[in-house]
Amino acid sequence: MSTVSDDLHYRTVAPDDEQFVLNTALAYNLPLDEARRALWSAAPDTCHGLYRNGRLVTQCMLYLPHVAHSGSGTIPSGNIDVVATPPEEQRRGYAACLLRAVCDKLRSQGMLLCILSVLRRSLC
Repeated sequence: MSTVSDDLHYRTVAPDDEQFVLNTALAYNLPLDEARRALWSAAPDTCHGLYRNGRLVTQCMLYLPHVAHSGSGTIPSGNIDVVATPPEEQRRGYAACLLRAVCDKLRSQGMLLCILSVLRRSLC
């Protein structure tokens, strides 16, 4: 776990963590069982969260390594998706804080690019 500020902590989360599953279901307008099935196959260290006073306030999934292709070759990168914040925690800057922490982690691992994937379904 790493401290982001006095009361915010960033760490990996188990994909079967009930709050992670619930946040995913809410964000993607999925039944709870479908969200649980979607996360069932997540690899260890894929799920990441930001905690405030022990409560998961925002989350994402991070896939490493991801390789982006450019005209001159490949670029080591990480892919972020399934960003979700419970409705009662939105508009407090938590997702931005989490994304900064994830990008810092990527840079520390030599990743040059961070790709944020947005699914149309998440915009429902």
